[in-house]
Amino acid sequence: MARSLGGACLSITALTLIALVAIRRWVTDTEAERARLAEASREAQDEKTRAIAAQAALEMERQRFARDAAAERARLAATLRAEREAMRDQFEEQRAKLASDAFATGVRMERSGALEPESEHDRAQVIGLFPQQERERARDAGARTRP
Repeated sequence: MARSLGGACLSITALTLIALVAIRRWVTDTEAERARLAEASREAQDEKTRAIAAQAALEMERQRFARDAAAERARLAATLRAEREAMRDQFEEQRAKLASDAFATGVRMERSGALEPESEHDRAQVIGLFPQQERERARDAGARTRP
C-alpha cells in the first residue's frame, strides 16, 4: 500500500506539474498576440502610407487648382482690358459724333437765325383746348388785378 500511495502521490505530483507547466505555457504564450500585433502594425503602417499618399495627391490637386485659377484670372483680366478698351473706343466715337452733330446743329441754327434775340411778335402763344377754362382764367385774372 505504501508503494501504491507513493505511486499515486508521484503520479498526482507529475500530473500537477504537467498541468502547471501547460497552464504557464498557455498564460505566458504571446505568440498569437504577437502575430496580431504585427498584423495590426502592418495595417497601421499601410493606412499611414495611404494617408500620406492621399495628402500628397490632395496637395498636388490644390496646387493645380491654384495654377488653373491664376491662369483663368489672368485670362479674364486680359479679356476685361480688351473689352474696356473697345468700350472706351466706342464711347469716344459716340462722343465725337455727338459733338460733331451738336456743332453742326448749332451752325444750322445760327445760319437760320434761330439764335438771334427774340422780338415780341416771335413768341409763341399757347392755344387753349378748353375755351370755358380760358374764360374762367381770364375772369379770375381780371378779378385779381382790381383793388
